[in-house]
Formats: sequence, structure tokens, C-alpha cells
Amino acid sequence: MKNIITTYPNKELFEKTRDIPKEDIRSETFSQIGSAMLEILRKKKGVGLSANQVGLPLNMCVIEVNVNDPKILLNPRVIKQSDKTEKSMEGCLSLPGTSCTVNRHSNVTVEYETVTGETETIEAEGLLSKCLQHEIDHLNGIMMVNRLNAYHKEKTLKNYFNFKKAMNGSKR
Repeated sequence: MKNIITTYPNKELFEKTRDIPKEDIRSETFSQIGSAMLEILRKKKGVGLSANQVGLPLNMCVIEVNVNDPKILLNPRVIKQSDKTEKSMEGCLSLPGTSCTVNRHSNVTVEYETVTGETETIEAEGLLSKCLQHEIDHLNGIMMVNRLNAYHKEKTLKNYFNFKKAMNGSKR
């Protein structure tokens, strides 16, 4: 696993991750990967991070919307979503320095496996709902800019590349 975040336009971000076989889940490996991902997430001051953002093609993400309630989700999948949608201002660790407005379902129900192999369900609304949808999109090879119309995608990417250029200039 890389200690740095994979950024746009790396092709790994646009590839669907592979499910983790149920019989492999209970190994100490996924608990360790999850803990390392949470550490990276906290350093970057994010609320969600998918495995493909750190170079692992695994269907796995971590979410920490509430400081004392970190979640490590293996094979997360949306099993129910509200018809109602709402606009969500989002940022992305793979697109630093920019944000955009994405249309998301107001509520989702997500089923996933824990690092101990238990199947659990989260019924989410608000920021947790948006974060789950954002990370599951990542795991399916979809970035937030893929949810925008051409004009807004171009504008968001222009902001990102300007930020990246400014950051590279400040490192000299």
C-alpha cells in the first residue's frame, strides 16, 4: 500500500476494485490495511478513503465522519437508496484543491463485511450517506467529476490542475 494518495488522472481510479473473498476476510491483513488507511485519512483530514486511492485494487474503504466512530468496510454495497436526491458539496483526496456539487441520494442503506467477517448494515443520511456513496463510487471506478455535466467537469478539473501547478511551483 502506498502512503500517498493516488491522484487524478491515474487509471487505477477508473478501474472497478475486486471483491474480497469471504473466506479471506478474517485474516489480520484487512484489519491492518484498514488501520493504515485510517491513519492516512486522518493525516489528510478527510472523511473517507477507498483502497484504490492508496494503490490497492480491493473493494474496501474507510470512513470516519464522526471522530470516535471509524468504520472499515469490506465489499460495501448500496442495497437501498431514497428516490429523493440532494446536492452535495464534495471534495476528494484524489482531486486536492477543488470541490464540486454532486447530486446524491438523500438516504442510503449499505451492507458490508467487517474485518471479523460479520455482515453489517448502515442506514445513513446526511454527510455519512454522501460519504458512503462517494467511496462506493470510487470502488466502482467512478470519480465525483464523472457525475458532473461537461461544463462543471471541465471547470472542476481546471481548478484541480491550477492547484496542482501552484503546488508544484511552491516546492521549488
